[in-house]
Amino acid sequence: MKSLQVALHCADPENYSDLQVLRSAAGYYVGTIYNNHTHPEPGSRDTGYFLSEDEAKYALQTLVMLERFTINSKMQGTRKRQYIVDRFERIMVWIYGSETLGTEYRLNP
Repeated sequence: MKSLQVALHCADPENYSDLQVLRSAAGYYVGTIYNNHTHPEPGSRDTGYFLSEDEAKYALQTLVMLERFTINSKMQGTRKRQYIVDRFERIMVWIYGSETLGTEYRLNP
């Protein structure tokens, strides 16, 4: 699955990997790797940070499931991706509760 961030904001989206679970010093997140033809480097961070790898994997699985769910819909392009983002954020609110849902669990932080 490709990144919404990359699709909307990058001139060379073909140089970015599919979304995957990545880790930084701040925690786990869903994002991409940028291949600049010399060495790979972090590309995009499409979610906030998660405390565990399992949480980040669940977020990625949720995004993939939502994309599959909407693949046959009449929505296309950016509208479809925004639908997926909205549904993902609703699921995170449901899981973690609205009081604890800050920017760390939102897409497009």
